[in-house]
Amino acid sequence: MQLPPQYPPSLFSDVPTFPLAFLDDAQIRAWRTVKRLPKDSSFAFDMVLRLHHLGLATSSDWYTDVNQGSLSNLYFEAMYHAVRLQHEEIWNFSMRSGVQAQEISLMFRIWAAGLPLYIWGTIRHVRTRLGLMMFPIDVEPVLTRIKMALEAAGGHHCWPRGKKLEPVLATLVYGLESCDFASPWRPWAMNTLRRAVELLKLKTVEDFQKTLGFFPSTEEYRSVAAELWGELIYSSAVGTPDLRISPV
Repeated sequence: MQLPPQYPPSLFSDVPTFPLAFLDDAQIRAWRTVKRLPKDSSFAFDMVLRLHHLGLATSSDWYTDVNQGSLSNLYFEAMYHAVRLQHEEIWNFSMRSGVQAQEISLMFRIWAAGLPLYIWGTIRHVRTRLGLMMFPIDVEPVLTRIKMALEAAGGHHCWPRGKKLEPVLATLVYGLESCDFASPWRPWAMNTLRRAVELLKLKTVEDFQKTLGFFPSTEEYRSVAAELWGELIYSSAVGTPDLRISPV
């Protein structure tokens, strides 16, 4: 996924448009997300809007009313633009030098790297909800890229601060939700999430859920947030395993 997409996705033609109420809801949610991003992040609106479209289209409120061809187009267009955004790193074009610019660049790099986790998650959630088979997806390349980016920054003291850490928090939740309990990545992801929670000074599950609520989500992500908070608070600290990192 570090290479640019070579061809635009094949899409269904002549599919119905989404209802106005659906589009309005997604746009409101997208603006709430973009407001949590640094200034001059308007370039991210299109991607954020696609993510919210997917979250709504696969929700129990809308799924039965959504044309499956339209949903398929949403999925493939979102993944195409996610891979393209990750490759182009468009946020660097308007970036100035300095520590804050480095934090913003790192934030967007981690956020962009984790977008496929959310896109895969929306489809997995709705298929699981319907009792349909879902083939496993190897998320290790994505988690490897996120881990390498965080470690290359020079430790948590060099991580983004304040609201700039919130997209990283959401990305870590997407990653944790994609890992089963036997995954060797889960201890690292949980410890990293714990550090992000501490830096953001989130004291309660309500604070945690409120912060995640600014970002694209599904019913399953909202449900797992409370479970993750309980795991953060009540589980004993787990040492980060020495994962073997290979270039991706």
